[in-house]
Amino acid sequence: MRGQFTGWPEQAMDVLWQLQGEPTHATRERYRADRERLVRQPMIALLNEIADTDPRYEDFSVWHYRTDSWWWQHQGAVIRLGRKIEISLRFALDGLLIQGGAHLQRRPVVHRPIFVRHLGQGSPAAGRRRP
Repeated sequence: MRGQFTGWPEQAMDVLWQLQGEPTHATRERYRADRERLVRQPMIALLNEIADTDPRYEDFSVWHYRTDSWWWQHQGAVIRLGRKIEISLRFALDGLLIQGGAHLQRRPVVHRPIFVRHLGQGSPAAGRRRP
């Protein structure tokens, strides 16, 4: 499946922009197919391509959206590298956030930002940085 991921199209940001705030059920339904095609499917293509390059990344999940508007505004995924080690990815208007986490002997999950890619000058994310 190499070469399947080409990034998120600009229209993905338009869909997420329409889903800001507390969108009504009717608004979410109006954008459901576009969100699946333009936001969720590119995340699946990205993780498939990563898994094709290294089999350690084959165990992954791409989350669906639920009734809570936050899930409609953020596309999440997780790659499980081991029983207690995960890489989480989240795509939203801010860009792509990648974090690593480890579940260590009954302690809380440790999340450390690894990389945030902002989407260029024309995007709503331009000029913003994550802490």
